[in-house]
Amino acid sequence: MGYIRLEKDSDGIVELIFDQPGKNVNTMGTEYDEAIHPAMDELEAMVTKGGVKGVYVRSGKPGQFFAGGDIKQMLEMDLNIDAEEKAKMYEGIMRTKSPLRRLERLGVPVAVGINGAAMGGGFEIALACQRRFALNGVAVGLPEAQIGLMPGAGGTVRMTRLLG
Repeated sequence: MGYIRLEKDSDGIVELIFDQPGKNVNTMGTEYDEAIHPAMDELEAMVTKGGVKGVYVRSGKPGQFFAGGDIKQMLEMDLNIDAEEKAKMYEGIMRTKSPLRRLERLGVPVAVGINGAAMGGGFEIALACQRRFALNGVAVGLPEAQIGLMPGAGGTVRMTRLLG
C-alpha cells in the first residue's frame, strides 16, 4: 500500500487518501513529495477522461489528518549552504507547493474531511480544497509561523482569501 491511494466509487467520487506507511501520522516530507506528484497525475487523468463528479480528500489514519512537515527531516537539513543549494531548496519548496495548486484547479469540486489535527502542510492541503469539513474539536493551524517560518505551500494566501 502506498502513501496516497485513489479510490473511485460508482457515483463518480474519487477519494484521495493519505496513509503514510509505518507512521501514526501523515507528514509532508520526501515520501509525500515522491507520492503526491504521480497521484495528482493519475487524478488529473481520471478527471480529463470523464466520469469524476468530485474528489474527497481524507486521511487513512484514525483520528489523525496530517501533522505537517516531517520534523526529523527538517532538523537534518543543513542551512549553511551555497547559492546553488539554496536554489535547489527553493525548487523543492515549489515542488511541494505545486500539487496543491493542481488540486485547487482540478475542475471538479474538492472537499476534505478533517478527522484530526491538520497542522502546517496538512492545513495547507485543507485550504487548497473548495470545502472543508471537520470533526468537533480538531486543531488546525500553521504553527511554523510561531517560530518565524513562513508557510510555504500557499496557505497564507488561501487563508486570507477564505477569511477576508
